[in-house]
Amino acid sequence: PLGTNDGEGYDVNPITGEPIAPRPVKIACSWGKGDLAHWARLLDRAGQSKVDIALLPEVFNGKNVANAESLDGSTASLLAAKAREWRMYTSGTFYEKRGDLAYNTAPLYDRQGELVGTYCKNQLYDPEEDEGATPGVGFPVFKTDFGIVGIIICYDSWFPETTRLLAYKGAELVLFPNAGYFTGLMPARAADNGVWIAVSSLGGPAGVWDPAGARA
Repeated sequence: PLGTNDGEGYDVNPITGEPIAPRPVKIACSWGKGDLAHWARLLDRAGQSKVDIALLPEVFNGKNVANAESLDGSTASLLAAKAREWRMYTSGTFYEKRGDLAYNTAPLYDRQGELVGTYCKNQLYDPEEDEGATPGVGFPVFKTDFGIVGIIICYDSWFPETTRLLAYKGAELVLFPNAGYFTGLMPARAADNGVWIAVSSLGGPAGVWDPAGARA
């Protein structure tokens, strides 16, 4: 307990401990559009800068729902190969085909190019639904060698519960690939939940917001 009630109020006895050691993390964010060759060059630049994690935008391969790929297709293979080549984590989203369904999927690859896990966009934008995309279920978090990572995608950001659920699960860094977003939401999402948010976008500025809501 922090204190005891002696009948006249609480005496506060502060709890002390060793300070948490800093864990610097170098993040490469990106914006704009391009083909896979363009993104391969960007990932090479990120790798040469010795980043810990490189994040590409939402649906960075430019393919729509009708042209969804499997997790062993060319888009996912690029993320895995560059993660392995440069010993960095990589992520971004593309439409993933699973049987007869297609999801807006963000895989996360580790420094060996192995799949850590995937997040599928829960809150689909109307055009995606019209094209036949299927919403994901749940908000997983992923353990990395520098901390716990969560992912939200584009329209997810308009709902405060998405980031909140990730924070409840221990996320320290939230990756936010998108096609376009409202930058004014980022300070609230970061500060309300005490998380870092890293943003890569097709049509908006890239950036990183700290747990106080300030933009790097």
